[in-house]
Parts: sequence; C-alpha cells; structure tokens
Amino acid sequence: ALMDPKKLSSRRGRAALCWAGVTLVAVQAILAITIELSPAVRDPEFGAKLSRLKEQLAARPEAPLLLVLGSSRSASGIRPADILAGGSSDAPLVFNLALTGYGPIQQLQLLDRLRQAGISPRWILAEIHPLLLHQEPGVWGEEQWMRPDSLDRHDLAVVGGYLSQPRQWLRQWARLRLAPAFCYRFQLLNWLSPGWLDTSLRQDGAWRELDPCGWLPLVCETDRESTERRREEAQRQYAPALGDFRITATADRALREFVEVARRRGIRLGFYLMPEGEVFRSWYTPEARGQIELYLRRFEREERVPVFDATTWCCDADFSDSHHLLSHASPGFSRRFGEEIVRPFLALSPVTGPVGDELARPPGASGRR
Repeated sequence: ALMDPKKLSSRRGRAALCWAGVTLVAVQAILAITIELSPAVRDPEFGAKLSRLKEQLAARPEAPLLLVLGSSRSASGIRPADILAGGSSDAPLVFNLALTGYGPIQQLQLLDRLRQAGISPRWILAEIHPLLLHQEPGVWGEEQWMRPDSLDRHDLAVVGGYLSQPRQWLRQWARLRLAPAFCYRFQLLNWLSPGWLDTSLRQDGAWRELDPCGWLPLVCETDRESTERRREEAQRQYAPALGDFRITATADRALREFVEVARRRGIRLGFYLMPEGEVFRSWYTPEARGQIELYLRRFEREERVPVFDATTWCCDADFSDSHHLLSHASPGFSRRFGEEIVRPFLALSPVTGPVGDELARPPGASGRR
C-alpha cells in the first residue's frame, strides 16, 4: 500500500530537520576545534608572532633561541636585528615575543603556550613593567583587559589561579565555545577573509607591520599637540595604579611562578625594565618608586636572577607618549640593549645545580643599573 502523502511529507520534514540539526552541531564542533587549535583565530597578535617565530626557527634550526617577552613597550621598543648586529654566525636567534598588555600573569600563560607549540628557548629576557606589579581585581591589572575569547583550555588552567572569579570566567568561556559560529564570527572572518570586514572590526592591520623577528615599529604623529594628547591618555590609563600603588600578592606570585616554571624547563632567565620618559617618571610618587626599587632588589636576591634597569636610557623625544618608543628610537635603544643587557646576560654561567640555581657574573656585569 502506498504511504499517505501527508505522512510521507511529515517524515521527510523530520528527517530534514534532523539532518539540519546534525549539520549545525557538526559545524559548531569543527569551528570549536579550529578555534582551540588555531591561535591566529582567537588571538591574532600572538598568532602573527608565533607564525614569524616558526619561520625564523625553520630558517635557523641549529641556532639557540633567545626570546624577549614583555608588554607593548617591548613590542615596539626592541628590534632584534640591532641587538647582536655584526655577531658571529653561531649567535643566538633573538626574537621579540612581547605582546600588548602582557604582565606577569600572561607571561606565565605564554610560557605554557610555548610548551604547547613545542618551542624551547635556551634563554628568556622578560620585561618587568613596574605598574603591573600592582594588580587589583576590578580596578587595575591584567584581568581587566584579558579576554576569555582569546584563551584556550590550557590558558584557562594556567591563569585561573590568578583570576578573582575563575568559575565565572570558565562559564563565559564555555558559552563562547558552544556557539563559535556566532561568538567568533568577527575573528573567523578576520582570519579567513579580512577584506569582508569593516576596517573598524579588522584585527590584522597592525600585525602586518611586524618585522621577521617580531618587532612592531611605532609610527605616529609627533607634533606637540598629538604627543601631549597621548601623554594625557597614558596618565588617565595608568591613574588606578599610580594613585594607590603597592606591590600586590597576585603579581608577586605570578612572577615567582614564572621563574619556577622556566627553571624547571631548563630556561635561563633574566629580567629588565623598559625606558620611561621624564614626564612618565614624574607621575610616580616617591613612595611608589621606593617600593619598586626595594621589591626588585629583593626579587633579584631571592630568585637569583639578574634584573637590568633601562628606565632612564631614553629622552622624551624618543617616545610617542613618554613610555612607548617611536620607530626612529628603537634601533639605537636596541643596540644599547644588546651591549649592556643581552651580552652580559648571555655571559652569565651556571656555577652549581640546575640552570638558574646559582649565577656567576662576568667581570663588570651588573644586573641593576
């Protein structure tokens, strides 16, 4: 007997809906996996730098790797091509892996990302941003500008212990991953076809200017009015830290865990402070400056790592806003960074125990300058 046309139509409709549902779930699952495995989608800045780092490693597979980690200060201020200029053919591969807004918490996260990517540096020079030694949930610190959509599950496991509400972050992250086609639509378009996006939504523009070794040149208007406007914006941005500065337990714990994890992986560590202009330095209270100096001396002594201080190396004309170096100033600073920080750091040698347990300084080398 022939099936009733209405029943046949109903059955076909249910089958179509079922297949549509299966297809939707499959697409969402594929996108979720793609986002998890592709840093370039969820975190374009890191993805762009990681891609260039892999290219450099492929070009010089035998060269030992020295990574420079830090914030946007280092990203625009340190040009690896000038650090060991004229060095021997067996000189280390120096790469600038500094990322916008990165302080001790996200640098710890970055160590784990490197492990996940199978990248094992022999040395790391990590920036200490003085004002990121103060981290106060809801007021100031990395938690304020970190984004759950830029993290993968490994990132969450690392930074979770430093978040004020880790469960809330986990729930928000899970919701994003349940509907990636919608929640990551701009990131996916930026990755697949950035030309389809309005310029205000594109995330690839700045990173296209990265040089092969990770330096991002900072070029902007340098007239007096523009510079003053950027200084005022910087002062507003840092006001929460400058107004009530103190070394907080969260930042200290993250920095010391960074040292512990790096040593466990056999990485030799050094730290440095980037230059600040005279205007920016005038915003610190004497009490804040005293706390920072005391903390860094104690940290250097207790963790047995060198801390190099380049705070006063540059004049205000070298900066866009009194703390980010302009592109014309980066080469000169980088050469001095190479001579007075990188070369002494590379000359440090382990005396006893695992890498980093005890360090002997070569004659004339000093951490705090």
